[in-house]
Amino acid sequence: MQDPTYDGAYRQGLALAALSAAGVRATSGLAPAIAWLKRQQCANGGWESYRTSTTTACLASDPATYTGPDTNSTALAVEGLVAQRAKPRHNPVVFFKLLQSGDGGWGYYGGSSDPDSTALVIQALVSLRDSVSSTTFRKGTKDPASALLAFRLASGAFFYPTPGSPNTASGLATEQAIPALMSKAFPF
Repeated sequence: MQDPTYDGAYRQGLALAALSAAGVRATSGLAPAIAWLKRQQCANGGWESYRTSTTTACLASDPATYTGPDTNSTALAVEGLVAQRAKPRHNPVVFFKLLQSGDGGWGYYGGSSDPDSTALVIQALVSLRDSVSSTTFRKGTKDPASALLAFRLASGAFFYPTPGSPNTASGLATEQAIPALMSKAFPF
């Protein structure tokens, strides 16, 4: 087993979703894995990569220091729990709303929107049966889909913005964006 510090909640959610796709759902053997992931959730509805102490309150999300709950860990934790028919302890929609950018998308810790985070959050909202096109997630004329489409190249591929570099196709951004725009959540 790997050290969960960097990506424990993300990896646990992804594993639970993958097991569901393989037909393994809510068995007694999965109960400890589901319980661990639920305990990792912060009171604001988000998940940090890993909490060494679940009795200590989570810090606020901070894109400058990469601390606090992040959108990517939260999205995969949500999808894993939903795939296993387990409910999060706190409403993650509140967290997603809190960290949504002005352009309608999401950044990793609430910073500028990026295609990967935006796609993962859209997929998590789809898994929760929450409409990303509803007024809940509109920012003026902007919405999550328009924010995600802003990262699409003329070729149809998506790019991950890198300051000072030209926009080039990113396999990961493209692989995450397409299911999100199709309103598909893990497991596919």
